[in-house]
Amino acid sequence: ILEERELSDDVASTETAVVLCDEELLMPLLMSVPQSAAELNITMGYPMKSTPVYGFTEALLRLQHNSRLARDGKVSFYYKDVQSILLHPYMEKSDAEPGQSLLEEIARRNLIQVDQELFRTSFEKMIFTQLTEADDLVVYLRSIFLHVLEIFASDEDKLLPELHREFVLRILMHLNRLETLLAGHPGIPMVVFERLFRKVLSLTRIPFEGEPLSGLQVMGILETRMLDFKHVILMSMNEEVMPASQFRHSYIPYALRLAFGMPSREDMDGIYAYYFNRLLQRADRVDLLFNSTSEGVRTGEMSRYLHQLIYKRGLEIIRPGVEVMARERMPVVVKHSPDIDRKLSNYTTEKDSKKFLSPSAINAYIDCSLKFYLRYLARIGERDEVEEEIGPAGFGTVVHETIRILYEEISDQGKAVIDRESLIALRASKRLGDVLTRIFMEHHYKGRRNAVPEGRNIIILKVMLGYLKKIIETDLKITPFNLISVELTYRRELEIGSGNKKRVLKIGGLIDRVDQVGNVLRVIDYKTGIAKREFSSIDALFNGSLSQRNGAALQTLLYSWLVLEEHQGKQVSPGLYVMNSLYDADFDPRLVMGTYRNREVIESFSKLEEPYLQRLKEVLGNLFDSGVDFIQTENETICRYCDFSRICSRQTLE
Repeated sequence: ILEERELSDDVASTETAVVLCDEELLMPLLMSVPQSAAELNITMGYPMKSTPVYGFTEALLRLQHNSRLARDGKVSFYYKDVQSILLHPYMEKSDAEPGQSLLEEIARRNLIQVDQELFRTSFEKMIFTQLTEADDLVVYLRSIFLHVLEIFASDEDKLLPELHREFVLRILMHLNRLETLLAGHPGIPMVVFERLFRKVLSLTRIPFEGEPLSGLQVMGILETRMLDFKHVILMSMNEEVMPASQFRHSYIPYALRLAFGMPSREDMDGIYAYYFNRLLQRADRVDLLFNSTSEGVRTGEMSRYLHQLIYKRGLEIIRPGVEVMARERMPVVVKHSPDIDRKLSNYTTEKDSKKFLSPSAINAYIDCSLKFYLRYLARIGERDEVEEEIGPAGFGTVVHETIRILYEEISDQGKAVIDRESLIALRASKRLGDVLTRIFMEHHYKGRRNAVPEGRNIIILKVMLGYLKKIIETDLKITPFNLISVELTYRRELEIGSGNKKRVLKIGGLIDRVDQVGNVLRVIDYKTGIAKREFSSIDALFNGSLSQRNGAALQTLLYSWLVLEEHQGKQVSPGLYVMNSLYDADFDPRLVMGTYRNREVIESFSKLEEPYLQRLKEVLGNLFDSGVDFIQTENETICRYCDFSRICSRQTLE
């Protein structure tokens, strides 16, 4: 609108007023003012709570409130407080590189408490210092904000630094006042000072000083009283904003207000109606803007005053609008290319590579071929993020590793057979909890000596311990048994036909456990999450369009095929130790195939080997076929927990 005015007429900037019905739009407005409006005269109060400096102050107060002093005298800070400060624009203007490298280190090492020693720059050392007295907090905040003023003094841009300078000066003024008050009340606790300071800042409005005879006039609705402009731009002319819907809270009921002639909501509406109509009285041109987007309690409805103009005044109303057309979501497709063929060849015997196709990779391809490409060919990994409590993947890793160590210790004692006495002794021993805690600390806390499990992690440790004991109790029912391998990688080659070409693929996987009970070789996969032992058919295992496809069963069957090569002629039985199911009285780890009325327990993989390998070869043939592209899955339920959903524009799924 302002740029159009510059081209169409010669109305002076001083004769143009931008009126903000919602005063929190001041900062977005200043970001959007065209360069032709070099001078601005802002005559309105701006709430301190909406400024960046308030957010920075709040982050500093939280940092001090949550800081810790360990028994060894080391000071540490909560990682979320550290992140909010290091990512603040003031810190980025100061020195972006050290802060970014520290954030990456925090995520990589999963630092929930960040040691004071990790902060290197002088400004970081100034901020990340623990305080215990309210007087020290005043000095601390003042020194930080004085440094912020120095940062903005060297900024080439003038408009925004001047605004931020005004914000910081107002903070410093309140700090000085509070310091004077504290002098008369020594020993005030820090928490009381924090509450006082927050309250003062939340009620503060920043009055801007400008030159009223020059520049574009920017003001709130209250500042327009007794002023006339040739061109008026009124922003946020939405119902519940103009007039404001909320009336200040009072203990006096509404009916009593009316009865005794006290100010009511109707009076406030009438006052704002007068301000609005008087402002428009002598204007040559008026631009009234409202937002049709509904958000929260705001319905996107235009103000009642606009309806009055349309239906009562009979004025010429021009209603321009922006037609927003939803773009058709284009499918994401990665074409098969020579580079992809080269990467895929690493999974064949053509290349001397240690890579092999795992059941997880095959499951990923069946679910979504694009997901397979992004993870295994483009090598796009998950972003490191701090986890306060251990996640599902880490949970499974800790349980797997703990049971591996404990069972291998029994085997190392020279016992080829795991007997009942060994398991009873293990279940009752302190060793079970000690190994679990050590593995948990190594995985989640990266082996930090001063780390201590807290909060939900304590509960999670107890749940893990319960699962481990339940595994031992389940194994007690089948003792004695031979432990063949624990957490061991098995490999095997598979010849497939892809197009007119035959390839020999390398298939492999890390199998949780292989044991022998009687004459049966059991291939056991531990599942700490949700998993089912039942599936309807072999075809269903390879059907990616099914929302309830049993990937765990496909994985365990593939493990059985890998084990079968080294144990030809033996009965190999695939099974799942689903942790929640271990508590069932009739728990049976064996897989079950068929529909509800025609179910069959899979006692030997050999019966399923031929149809299973046939479907597996078909899937892998498509993977290596240069005529088959990598595309998004049509089953969008798979995208809910996918790491790459943003790339596919499917991140809005719930």
